[in-house]
Amino acid sequence: ETEAFDYLDAPMERVAGVDVPMPYSQSIERLAVPQVEDIVKAVLQAVTEATEKGPKMSKIKLSWKI
Repeated sequence: ETEAFDYLDAPMERVAGVDVPMPYSQSIERLAVPQVEDIVKAVLQAVTEATEKGPKMSKIKLSWKI
């Protein structure tokens, strides 16, 4: 982990649940727990920031489908 930290091109992003008591209803639980869309959004944001900052990530083709 610490060895790989030097190779990061963008700041780390934490994707976590909302700071609320865990709801019992599935419809509300979806709002409290990170979903696939939230994770993909964070990854795309990190890759976009890295691509804008340096050439290391510029060869990656982004093709994410949710």
